[in-house]
Amino acid sequence: MGAAPSMPQQPVFVPPSQAAAPAAAPSSSPSFSALPKLAASVILDAAAGVQGRSKSGEGRQARQLAKTLGVGVTTLYEAKKLLKYGGPGLIGQVRDGTLSLKKACKLLNQKERAVEENVG
Repeated sequence: MGAAPSMPQQPVFVPPSQAAAPAAAPSSSPSFSALPKLAASVILDAAAGVQGRSKSGEGRQARQLAKTLGVGVTTLYEAKKLLKYGGPGLIGQVRDGTLSLKKACKLLNQKERAVEENVG
Protein backbone atom coordinates (compact mmCIF):
# COMPACT_ATOMS: atom_id res chain seq x y z
CA MET A 1 0.00 0.00 0.00
CA GLY A 2 2.36 2.63 -1.13
CA ALA A 3 1.46 6.10 -2.17
CA ALA A 4 0.82 6.62 -5.82
CA PRO A 5 3.66 8.44 -7.55
CA SER A 6 2.80 12.12 -8.03
CA MET A 7 2.64 13.46 -11.52
CA PRO A 8 4.44 16.68 -12.29
CA GLN A 9 2.01 19.56 -12.66
CA GLN A 10 1.68 21.19 -16.02
CA PRO A 11 2.20 24.98 -16.06
CA VAL A 12 -1.04 26.88 -16.48
CA PHE A 13 -1.16 29.46 -19.25
CA VAL A 14 -2.71 32.79 -18.25
CA PRO A 15 -3.38 35.26 -21.05
CA PRO A 16 -1.64 38.65 -20.54
CA SER A 17 -5.01 40.41 -20.33
CA GLN A 18 -5.87 38.36 -17.23
CA ALA A 19 -2.44 38.38 -15.59
CA ALA A 20 -1.88 40.44 -12.46
CA ALA A 21 0.31 43.51 -12.77
CA PRO A 22 3.87 42.92 -11.54
CA ALA A 23 4.68 44.31 -8.12
CA ALA A 24 6.63 47.54 -8.07
CA ALA A 25 10.32 47.15 -7.40
CA PRO A 26 11.27 48.14 -3.87
CA SER A 27 12.94 51.51 -3.54
CA SER A 28 16.60 51.53 -2.53
CA SER A 29 15.87 54.07 0.22
CA PRO A 30 12.70 54.24 2.30
CA SER A 31 10.52 57.31 2.03
CA PHE A 32 10.37 59.60 5.04
CA SER A 33 6.74 58.69 5.61
CA ALA A 34 7.76 55.03 5.98
CA LEU A 35 10.29 55.80 8.70
CA PRO A 36 9.11 55.65 12.32
CA LYS A 37 8.99 58.95 14.19
CA LEU A 38 11.92 59.33 16.52
CA ALA A 39 10.99 59.85 20.17
CA ALA A 40 11.69 63.36 21.44
CA SER A 41 13.44 61.90 24.48
CA VAL A 42 16.03 60.31 22.17
CA ILE A 43 16.59 63.67 20.46
CA LEU A 44 16.95 65.38 23.85
CA ASP A 45 19.50 62.81 24.98
CA ALA A 46 21.45 63.22 21.76
CA ALA A 47 21.30 67.02 21.94
CA ALA A 48 22.77 66.99 25.44
CA GLY A 49 26.09 65.84 23.97
CA VAL A 50 26.20 68.29 21.07
CA GLN A 51 28.88 70.95 21.31
CA GLY A 52 27.90 74.51 20.56
CA ARG A 53 28.44 76.01 17.14
CA SER A 54 31.98 77.13 16.46
CA LYS A 55 32.78 80.77 15.77
CA SER A 56 32.96 80.09 12.04
CA GLY A 57 29.36 78.86 12.12
CA GLU A 58 30.24 75.25 11.44
CA GLY A 59 28.37 72.57 13.27
CA ARG A 60 29.92 69.42 11.86
CA GLN A 61 29.13 67.26 14.89
CA ALA A 62 25.52 68.44 14.98
CA ARG A 63 25.09 67.92 11.22
CA GLN A 64 26.47 64.39 11.43
CA LEU A 65 24.30 63.52 14.43
CA ALA A 66 21.21 65.04 12.82
CA LYS A 67 21.80 62.99 9.68
CA THR A 68 22.24 59.83 11.75
CA LEU A 69 19.02 60.49 13.67
CA GLY A 70 17.10 61.56 10.58
CA VAL A 71 16.22 64.99 11.95
CA GLY A 72 17.27 68.51 11.03
CA VAL A 73 20.21 70.21 12.67
CA THR A 74 17.86 72.96 13.85
CA THR A 75 15.88 70.34 15.77
CA LEU A 76 19.04 69.34 17.66
CA TYR A 77 19.88 72.93 18.53
CA GLU A 78 16.29 73.57 19.65
CA ALA A 79 16.47 70.49 21.87
CA LYS A 80 19.75 71.74 23.31
CA LYS A 81 18.18 75.15 23.99
CA LEU A 82 15.22 73.45 25.68
CA LEU A 83 17.58 71.49 27.92
CA LYS A 84 19.43 74.68 28.84
CA TYR A 85 16.54 77.10 29.36
CA GLY A 86 13.42 74.98 29.77
CA GLY A 87 12.26 74.07 33.23
CA PRO A 88 12.09 70.50 34.50
CA GLY A 89 8.32 70.42 33.96
CA LEU A 90 8.57 71.39 30.30
CA ILE A 91 11.43 68.95 29.66
CA GLY A 92 9.53 66.21 31.50
CA GLN A 93 6.45 66.72 29.33
CA VAL A 94 8.58 66.37 26.19
CA ARG A 95 10.31 63.25 27.54
CA ASP A 96 7.04 61.51 28.43
CA GLY A 97 5.44 62.45 25.10
CA THR A 98 2.65 64.70 26.38
CA LEU A 99 4.21 67.70 24.60
CA SER A 100 6.04 67.72 21.29
CA LEU A 101 9.55 69.09 21.05
CA LYS A 102 8.37 71.64 18.49
CA LYS A 103 5.54 72.88 20.73
CA ALA A 104 7.85 73.07 23.76
CA CYS A 105 10.34 75.19 21.79
CA LYS A 106 7.53 77.44 20.62
CA LEU A 107 6.40 77.96 24.24
CA LEU A 108 9.99 78.67 25.29
CA ASN A 109 10.39 81.24 22.50
CA GLN A 110 7.11 82.94 23.47
CA LYS A 111 8.31 83.11 27.06
CA GLU A 112 11.61 84.69 25.92
CA ARG A 113 9.78 87.29 23.81
CA ALA A 114 7.53 88.21 26.73
CA VAL A 115 10.56 88.74 28.98
CA GLU A 116 12.30 90.84 26.33
CA GLU A 117 9.21 93.03 25.89
CA ASN A 118 8.91 93.61 29.63
CA VAL A 119 12.61 94.49 29.97
CA GLY A 120 12.86 96.65 26.84
